[in-house]
Amino acid sequence: MLADLPVHAVNWHDRRTKPALGQARERFAGALVGGLDEWQTLRGGPAGAIAAEVRDAIGQTAGLGLIVAPGCVLPLDVPDAHLAAVVEAVRAPARPR
Repeated sequence: MLADLPVHAVNWHDRRTKPALGQARERFAGALVGGLDEWQTLRGGPAGAIAAEVRDAIGQTAGLGLIVAPGCVLPLDVPDAHLAAVVEAVRAPARPR
């Protein structure tokens, strides 16, 4: 039902509930906002796990129409270093698979 709404982007807890980003890409043409588990990975790290979620989100969507973000909210206690890890992973050049 959500895919039929006249909106430009959707955000949900894709790491905690279905559909995965890749499945959503098949159903929704607009921007997908998500890819980060805000309660576990983003808050607790480590930076390598955060980068892995970013790479996975980009891989599921081919990096098209994706806004890398937490599933719903950005907890206030996320360390600045973890946010920097997100930015660094997004900016990193794509590695061959």
